[in-house]
Amino acid sequence: MSLTGELVLQNNNVFANLIKNRKVELIAAAVFVLALASVLIFAGYGASSEPITEDVSSAEQSAVPESASADGYGLFINGQFIAACSEESALADAVFAYGESYVAANAPDDGAEYSFLGFSDEVEVKNGVYPGESFVKASELGSLLAGGVSDYCGKDLGFELTVRFSGEYSVTNVIEYSTENVYTDALKAGQSKTVVAGVDGESVDTYRVTFVDGVKSEPELVSSDIILESVDEVVEIGTSSSDTRSVASLGILQKPYDGILSSTYGLRWGRLHAGIDIVKYHGSCKDDPAYAAADGTVSFAGVYGGYGNCVIIDHGDGLQTLYAHFTSISVSEGQEVKAGEEVGKIGMTGRATGYHLHFEVRVDGETVDPLLFVEYTE
Repeated sequence: MSLTGELVLQNNNVFANLIKNRKVELIAAAVFVLALASVLIFAGYGASSEPITEDVSSAEQSAVPESASADGYGLFINGQFIAACSEESALADAVFAYGESYVAANAPDDGAEYSFLGFSDEVEVKNGVYPGESFVKASELGSLLAGGVSDYCGKDLGFELTVRFSGEYSVTNVIEYSTENVYTDALKAGQSKTVVAGVDGESVDTYRVTFVDGVKSEPELVSSDIILESVDEVVEIGTSSSDTRSVASLGILQKPYDGILSSTYGLRWGRLHAGIDIVKYHGSCKDDPAYAAADGTVSFAGVYGGYGNCVIIDHGDGLQTLYAHFTSISVSEGQEVKAGEEVGKIGMTGRATGYHLHFEVRVDGETVDPLLFVEYTE
């Protein structure tokens, strides 16, 4: 069965002996003609000085042989003989032309670009000897296929030729931006300020649908392309109290690693860097221990996306600390830890360009500037 529209070429063994006998008859006739020509030459009848020409235009135009049977190409659908043509290419072109005209007439007007795929029926082309009356011109073949399929005698064969075709269409989607809150004592409690305006992004999804026997398939996603990247909104939220004291002055947390800062909290390369990066004063901090900033319970210990090997400690009252990029982790999930207890070895797993400790402070699930809780110099 050919479901892609490819026509199958097969030899018709039924007529093989007839073809062989016909070739023998043609060879015998050719030998007789050569002998007769030799007699005429010796009798003084030379060949004409003008070349003998044959008008083949009428033969080229006619697709129907006058003999009782002739060699040609037969079209079979679901095993039933439809008609014959003298030229294989003409027959194949006519069948495909029918498929394309079917698509043009039956494809929905929904903006998709539809193309002919093939047939659900078994469509075959077989070389062989066929009755002369079964030969039709390629231009007449379409009338035998339209509606109910008929053979060259006009007999309705009781089925319709079913066509498969597909089309693609595109849908434009909006990628909504998200909002990131940045807590800062530069603003008084209750105040807020948008420092980066949010911008929605845009993507284009392309889908393909296929019609088989007139039934439409479920859309299949072919591709999804981001046309415009979204930009997250960044809002600063004030934490400063009326007596101007910062949270850091309360001395809630201790340093997780005694070093200097290589990166602070805030916007970096157009995005929020949600913590601080701490490195050694001199030399490499690789495999140096990092410590819990306060008493608490380990709520996570493992690989965490771009953080690599990561530890998160819950200190209660909505306060959490995060330690990232460890070479190895020294605690386990659910473990109770004390301030100053080792939680891991400093490394550069995850998204990191060098050895450092990435340290975050979260209040009620939102990141805040760790320098509100610990003191470091850059």
